[in-house]
Amino acid sequence: MTNFAKHDIISNDPTEKEKRNTLKSTGIVRKIDGFGRIVVPVEMRRALQLADNVDSLEIYCEGNLIVLRKYAPGANEVREASVARRVDELGRVLIPKEVRKGLGITDVYNDLEFFTREDGCILLGLYIHSCCFCGGADGLRSFREKLVCAHCLRELGEMSGERG
Repeated sequence: MTNFAKHDIISNDPTEKEKRNTLKSTGIVRKIDGFGRIVVPVEMRRALQLADNVDSLEIYCEGNLIVLRKYAPGANEVREASVARRVDELGRVLIPKEVRKGLGITDVYNDLEFFTREDGCILLGLYIHSCCFCGGADGLRSFREKLVCAHCLRELGEMSGERG
C-alpha cells in the first residue's frame, strides 16, 4: 500500500482526510509521454465503461491529485475548473498543461501513480521513488527490481555479516 505522505497530501480539513482514506492504491505507475498524455489502464477504462476514441474524461484537480471521471454532459455536476478530454484509440488521455503545471509536474516524463476511489473516480498522484523498506529516498539503489536506500543497505549488510 502506498504511503500518501509521498504525494504531499496535507490537510487538516476533515472532509479532505475522509476523501484520502477512501483512496485505494492500484500499484500501477505510468509515465506521462512527451505530449502530456498518459495511458489509462484497460481495467480502469472497462470499470468506467469508457469506449476508446468515443468517450471523454472530465479532468480536474483535488488537492495534489488529478481526478479523472467519465464525462457525461448533463448527467454529472461538471466542475467549474474541469476540462473534458477524449480517450484516444490507445487508451491515452491528455492531461492539460495547466493541470500539470499547477501540480508541479514540469517534466513530461514524470511517473504518476493510479488510485481509485469509492465514487468510481480515478486519481493520479505524482509518484516519488522511495525505499521499499523504510520509504526513504536518500541514496536509492536498485536490487532485484526493488529500490533500497543506503541506510537499509547498510543494515542488511550488517545482518548478513552477523550470520556468517
